[in-house]
Amino acid sequence: MTTIYRTPPAHQNPVRQGNNSDHIYTIVIEYGGELVQSHRAVQTTRQLLLALETRHYGFSAGLPGGLSLGVNTGAERDTSAHALAIQGPDLLRQLASIALDDLGLEGVLIHVNNLENMAGVEAETAAQTLRELRDPCLMIPGLHYIVVGTDDAIRRVITDTPQLRSVFGHGEVVHPLSVGEVEKLLEKRYEYLRLDPKRPVPPLVTTESLHELYEIFRGDLRGTLSALEAAAKRIAALGEHPTDPMEPEAMRSVLRNVYQQYAQAALNANELNVLRKLHAQFGKETFTQKQAQKVIGVGKPRTSEIVSALTNRGFLLPSGFAAGRGRPAQLSHLAGTALLAFQ
Repeated sequence: MTTIYRTPPAHQNPVRQGNNSDHIYTIVIEYGGELVQSHRAVQTTRQLLLALETRHYGFSAGLPGGLSLGVNTGAERDTSAHALAIQGPDLLRQLASIALDDLGLEGVLIHVNNLENMAGVEAETAAQTLRELRDPCLMIPGLHYIVVGTDDAIRRVITDTPQLRSVFGHGEVVHPLSVGEVEKLLEKRYEYLRLDPKRPVPPLVTTESLHELYEIFRGDLRGTLSALEAAAKRIAALGEHPTDPMEPEAMRSVLRNVYQQYAQAALNANELNVLRKLHAQFGKETFTQKQAQKVIGVGKPRTSEIVSALTNRGFLLPSGFAAGRGRPAQLSHLAGTALLAFQ
C-alpha cells in the first residue's frame, strides 16, 4: 500500500502542479512568458542551468535533497549537494513570489520524490534530508510539496519525525491496482511500444502467469513489473518462439534462478539461512518478530537485527500490526523476491 503526503495549502483553490520534469522555473516561464524574463531570479536560474549543462539526455538540476529548479530540455544538468545550498532557497522564494504575485497563481504543487528514491533503504537518511529542507524550502508560502512512500516509509520518515509531522498533512492512501487494471496497463504499454501499426501486438505474459506473479507480490506493481522484465529478457533469449507469452512454469523456473542469485549476493550466509527458515515456516503468512525469534533460535536483540537487515534489503515487508492487548506487535511477511527465490 502506498501513501501520498502533502503539505496542506492555506486555501482550497487549485494550484499549478509540478513534478521532476515540470518545476517551478518551468511553470513561471510557461505562464509568464516575456513578462518574467527580466526578473533577476529567472535570469539567475537560467544562468545556473546553462552553466551546469552537459551533453547528455535527460535532466537533473537540484537543490540538496532532491528539489529541482530545472526543466526537461534533453540535456542533463547535475548539481552537487553544495552548488545551490545558498542560492537555491532564495531562488525558490523569489520564483514563488513571481508565481503568486505577478502571475496570479494560487500556488505551486511540487512532487519532491518517492521516499525510497531519496535515500535508498535508509529511512533515517531520508528523514534527515527532509528535515534539512524544512525551513529553507518546505515552509516557503505558495509552495506545496508531495512525498510518496509505503506505509512503513511514511511512518519511519514522516510520522516518527516531529519536525516533518508538523509540516505535512494527513496522507492519502493509494490502494494497489486490481489485476484487471494491471492487464489494461500492460496492454497500453504494448500498444505504445508497437513499431508496426499493421502487426498485432503479442502479449508479454499469459493471464494466468500475470495473476500468479501479481499475487506473489501482493499488489506491488513495481516488483511485479521488475520480475516480468527479468523473466522476459531470459525467456526471450532462450525460447524457440520469443513472441509467445510467458507461461507460469517457465516464468517460475527463470525467476527462481534470478532471485536466488540476488539473495546470495545481497545476504550473508547466516541471513540467507534465516530467510530459508522463515520461508519454510511461514510461506505467504504474516508473522511477528516473536514468532520469527522461535524459528531463528537466537535472542531478541539479534532477531531484531536480522529482521531489520532482511527488511532493509527488501526480502521482508511490514504488514500492519497484530491485534491483541498491550502494544501492537509489528507483522511482517516475505516479499515476492524471497517467495520466488525459495519456491
